[in-house]
Amino acid sequence: MTAIVKSLKRTLYGTRSERLRSHKPRNKQIAFVFDEIAIGVAGIAAELAKTGGKVKPQRAPWQSKEFGAHLARGDPFGPEMSSD
Repeated sequence: MTAIVKSLKRTLYGTRSERLRSHKPRNKQIAFVFDEIAIGVAGIAAELAKTGGKVKPQRAPWQSKEFGAHLARGDPFGPEMSSD
């Protein structure tokens, strides 16, 4: 649906090579674009009606696995040194 709107904007306000030959688009062309938008909105409304307007539950965040017991976990920076 956004592609249709972008195409209409490009037709109306684009560079000379992208615009229609006449200065203003014909009423039939504009009516066609609005019909396509209405069809898209109806499709979205039907999809929302099918799901009952409910939002899908979000998945739980992915939990990383811990290191195995046989893998020792050490300090990557080494022991802390004091500067006395």
